[in-house]
Amino acid sequence: MKIYNVDINLTEKCTFGCEYCFEKCDETKLKDFYDPELLKKFIFRLLESPWFKKNFEALNIGLWGGEPTIKDEMIIDLINTFMFDNVKFGLFTNGYKISYELRKILTDVKHFKVCDQPKVMTQISYDGRPIHDLYRRSKGNKLTSTTVRDQILKFDRDRIPLVIKSVVTPESFKYMYWAYKDIKELYKECKNTALSYFPTIDYYGTNKMEPAVLETAKKELQDALVKIASEEIYIEGDRFFFKWFNNSRNLCTAGHGIVAVDLDGHIYTCHACLYDDQQKKFKHRISNIELETVADDLERMHNEFGANIMDEGDCKNCDVNYCLRCNHAKYNQSKKQGYLDRWRDYQVQPNLCEFYKINSMITKSMKEVRNRRN
Repeated sequence: MKIYNVDINLTEKCTFGCEYCFEKCDETKLKDFYDPELLKKFIFRLLESPWFKKNFEALNIGLWGGEPTIKDEMIIDLINTFMFDNVKFGLFTNGYKISYELRKILTDVKHFKVCDQPKVMTQISYDGRPIHDLYRRSKGNKLTSTTVRDQILKFDRDRIPLVIKSVVTPESFKYMYWAYKDIKELYKECKNTALSYFPTIDYYGTNKMEPAVLETAKKELQDALVKIASEEIYIEGDRFFFKWFNNSRNLCTAGHGIVAVDLDGHIYTCHACLYDDQQKKFKHRISNIELETVADDLERMHNEFGANIMDEGDCKNCDVNYCLRCNHAKYNQSKKQGYLDRWRDYQVQPNLCEFYKINSMITKSMKEVRNRRN
């Protein structure tokens, strides 16, 4: 099953002021998507292109912001327009305010499938109460964890397809165990949704740490992981609730299987590129939704990128069991010359690697103890 992914930035506006957010939008210049009708024409053109029909079974449209639910009418219109096409949607929201109209359509299509996947999958950002309330406050500086937690439970009650997404920064490693406990309790309250805890380490701040701060973060991460392991060790089977203890080293397919559309209709290699300054963004630009050649441009980029790989002598021989890599973050920090060389410079964030090595060490130790006990 091959699904092509187009992420769309619907708005720069947001109801939150998350401290670790890399978007950092200018409050005086916030914009929305410039022409929803042209966007729909682009999607139709892509679906009808010979290249797409030959290579893909479906299109996945990621709805991003800012906070995309601010543009709920646009979301509803897109879902209705492509209701019976091989088009599915991912809604990436902070879950703070979901309008009645948006919730209704999410409920109406909850049993619809595309390639045996939900027609609309909603991802709600929830970091676990202690971290969430430190870093994900509303624009009015209000605590948001209770509201977002209740929203997750409402989605579960209504059987609306849902996953949660968590972020952790080195400064908040000391709270990871308590965030894990909170999400574990949330999982027990959910009757229809299988949740897990798999926080993404903030890609963009790890290389700016002073040596003493880095050492403190490593110690606090190790302490948190040991506490989490002391509970995960009793889980039956091979899959853990804390996803870092599972084996996963998947590579991002941005540029090859994913592109992103900005507010002005320009298309870039991934949605993280949309938040660069204009000079940096230009290097990642592929095409524009208004161009008749847009499908050809996407095909060219798809072929030029190919599937992301690990070069010999790079990460290929690393034995960590779990890590996540962001190609855009690698590109911005790499000193290499060629575009793809910078895009795939996976060792350019050594501090991030150190954090995953600590996790791998604890994972191996926990599994060894587990095997001896059994």
